[in-house]
Amino acid sequence: MAEEKVSAGCLIALITDFGDQDWYVGTMKGVIKNIAPEAEIIDICHQIPAQSVVAGAFVLRNAYEFFPAGTVFCIVVDPGVGTRREAVVASEGKYFFVAPNNGVLALVAKESKNWQVHRITRRKFLIPSVSATFQGRDVFAPVAAHLARGKKIAAFGPPLKRFITLKGLQPRRVGPNTLVGKVLYIDTFGNLITNLRREELLRLGRKAPATIVVSGKTLRGIRKTFGSVRRGQALAYWGSSGWLEIGVNHGNAAEVLQAQVGTDVEVRIG
Repeated sequence: MAEEKVSAGCLIALITDFGDQDWYVGTMKGVIKNIAPEAEIIDICHQIPAQSVVAGAFVLRNAYEFFPAGTVFCIVVDPGVGTRREAVVASEGKYFFVAPNNGVLALVAKESKNWQVHRITRRKFLIPSVSATFQGRDVFAPVAAHLARGKKIAAFGPPLKRFITLKGLQPRRVGPNTLVGKVLYIDTFGNLITNLRREELLRLGRKAPATIVVSGKTLRGIRKTFGSVRRGQALAYWGSSGWLEIGVNHGNAAEVLQAQVGTDVEVRIG
């Protein structure tokens, strides 16, 4: 597949676990603007739980397809910063990604048919003195900016030989009509977003109702909206990104159910 060139003035979208109290995100934007002043920068999320690669991967997966072609996604959730972990630049044919090779790109890569990924080794594209602790500023931001100016991913270094994936993200089947998934993400409202997709449940059976068990609480059926149940009642529903979610009408499911990332969610059909 021929590599697609990013046009000047494209979008650079940021995902980090830096929060908004420090200078980290603003400094990355300054680096980008120095190199590519015409680039527009969009903040997807800077409140990824600290060092949670799974959460970063999940947010990226749910957001990237809604952006214009050519968008450069710069993802800095990097508990291995300063170690021998690799920095990479990648493309799935329509979009571009700059991130550490630690699994944060795994969900996008899994669904891509045209995945290309290169190591970032050419120092001329980096800040001259690369910090061991702030490579979002010194490595990922400048590379994202050079992509926005039209550099092809092969310009940054050789093809990557070993791409890191994430383990344990697939639900497991424990019987002919039962799947056990996990909570992968908890949003601002306390809704529990699982790794269970609609098509996986359809393979268990289409006609019988679903029974969902989470933290010892049994929920009957998959509802359409929060208003389908009484105020304060828990419910399962299909979220806007296609994952099975658990919420509480006018409440916080994580608190009510005492659930957290990694909590099992069992779904039984019939």
